[in-house]
Amino acid sequence: SISILCCILTLHLNLGMTSPVTATLISIGALLYNAVMYKNIANEYANELVLHGFEGDLDPRHHRNAVNGWRHEGLPWVQS
Repeated sequence: SISILCCILTLHLNLGMTSPVTATLISIGALLYNAVMYKNIANEYANELVLHGFEGDLDPRHHRNAVNGWRHEGLPWVQS
């Protein structure tokens, strides 16, 4: 994770094993990697919710909101 990477970089900087420029570039790379991974995870989850819609697919008894969908996942919504 980023916190472990930051600890290692701090130790390396204190021991003179890593230059400040290298440490900065590694930190920026780690932050960008985490941002991309978070975005990919969020997109996959959002795509799954949109795929099944608000009330989801029909269950074996032909009722909705029991198998999947926005409401089934407990995500926020209001009725207007």
